[in-house]
Amino acid sequence: MEKNIIAETPRLRIREFVPEDVEALYALYQAGDVGYVEPLSNDRDEERKKIENYILYAYRFYGMGFWAVEEKATGALIGRCGIQVGEIDGTGVYELGYLIRKDRRGKGYGKEAVRAVMTYGKSVLEIENLHVRIHEENETSVKFIENLGFSRKKASVSGDNKIIIYFKKL
Repeated sequence: MEKNIIAETPRLRIREFVPEDVEALYALYQAGDVGYVEPLSNDRDEERKKIENYILYAYRFYGMGFWAVEEKATGALIGRCGIQVGEIDGTGVYELGYLIRKDRRGKGYGKEAVRAVMTYGKSVLEIENLHVRIHEENETSVKFIENLGFSRKKASVSGDNKIIIYFKKL
């Protein structure tokens, strides 16, 4: 399947996921510490089908979603980053999500990917505002998103977790 490129940076290629990415996704999630990200199914065939549906419904219908973050030098899938439609307090919002493989953190890949996605969101999708949900105890992600200029908007409780919602005007 063709890999549609969303954005490129000097070190990264941000592209739509393809069903063939399923094994790389499991490797990404098995590294642990995935934060506020929906878990994968235990069934790889089911997960492959989810990716196929995601391609049809998220990418084709909304023109956005979570995309694969690929390291150019190795071709390895090292994360996911993107924008999806969400809801906060009954209002539709655009939400940013990101995850970089644990062994690639601390190298600036996350910042590079998020900045490229924000640029794409503003210039191509014409999004004016982005929101991010972060577990309060995820201090690394809190510091990361604040360093990118996001402001704390509010906190809420989801089950046993306190979620902080951040906001940024693009």
